[in-house]
Amino acid sequence: MKRILFLSDINSPHTQKWVSGLASQGFMMGVFSLTPSQTNWYKHLPNVLLLNESTISKKTFTAGIYGKLQYLSLLPQLKKVVKSFKPNLLHANYASSYGLLGALLNFKPFIITVWGSDVFDFPQNHFINRSILKYNLRKADVIVSASKIMCSETAKYTNTQVIHIPFGIDANVFVPSVTKSNRLLIGTIKRLEYIYGVDILIKAFALIADKVSADLLIVGNGVSMNQYRTLAKSLNIESRVKFTGWIPHEQTLQYHQMINIFVAVSRRESFGVAVLEASACGNPVLVSNAGGLPEVVANQITGIIVEPDDVTATANALLQLCNDAALRNSMGQAGRKFVIKHYNWPDNLMQMVQLYNQYV
Repeated sequence: MKRILFLSDINSPHTQKWVSGLASQGFMMGVFSLTPSQTNWYKHLPNVLLLNESTISKKTFTAGIYGKLQYLSLLPQLKKVVKSFKPNLLHANYASSYGLLGALLNFKPFIITVWGSDVFDFPQNHFINRSILKYNLRKADVIVSASKIMCSETAKYTNTQVIHIPFGIDANVFVPSVTKSNRLLIGTIKRLEYIYGVDILIKAFALIADKVSADLLIVGNGVSMNQYRTLAKSLNIESRVKFTGWIPHEQTLQYHQMINIFVAVSRRESFGVAVLEASACGNPVLVSNAGGLPEVVANQITGIIVEPDDVTATANALLQLCNDAALRNSMGQAGRKFVIKHYNWPDNLMQMVQLYNQYV
């Protein structure tokens, strides 16, 4: 059995999906995480191990340049893991952190998956950050990106081959709801941070609130939660807006199935997993022309694309979707077909399996 050492956050839903999927394809997946597991999701899987479970530090790693020096202290521990686990391949997820650990380990073959801020934000903060990123990417045999725009951004810092393997959706899990409420529900599922434009959605909803029979559902938590609550109150739509706060990832599906119109009008976005989940559930989507979002929407077919920070355009698109049930239905049906054709999880999983098989 081929053994993969997966450097990644054990608590990330993306990590859990890739590790579980790859284990189901016959790989022995050993995970090395900088943070302790919050659940025991991996313990029932026969081919999955948290290799540093007994030695994971609960300390927080400092952000920035000097914080990267902390990773040096983990190298002896990681080398012991390599010696005992005997991996055939090393796969680091997130180029600026786990990618640095993998690069310093000097193990071959070595794959890095970029996730977003590691290539969009990290190298912009300091020239040393750019040097670190370039070093990490140069040490990789191949680099994987979930979106085409991230492929292009990553290529600015390396000559190493960058391969596009989307983070797909399991259309057998994310399915349309059999029943919906008669009252429309406009919704988003995002971290409540400035870059994700939830304030734009709230302001846009306020412009149309007296023209539609609809409510707004905001799923997620983040540093801007109180600010967005205050915004809704100041716009006199507080009674029409529900904030769920943090939810477990397993509950994502039920919220998608409650929503009639999904919105992601981010200012910056590396991909658009939640948008694809919404489309798989048969919902029309409204997104901004930012980052990887236009890649996951066929404009005017599966959804509507507006410019970032444009409250009026967002409001007009919402009004159009609220007032046209036939349009919502056709976009929802087209969206599900789009996901199955271009972002089908079993297909994307096999792309990763084929990549692994090229190296081990």
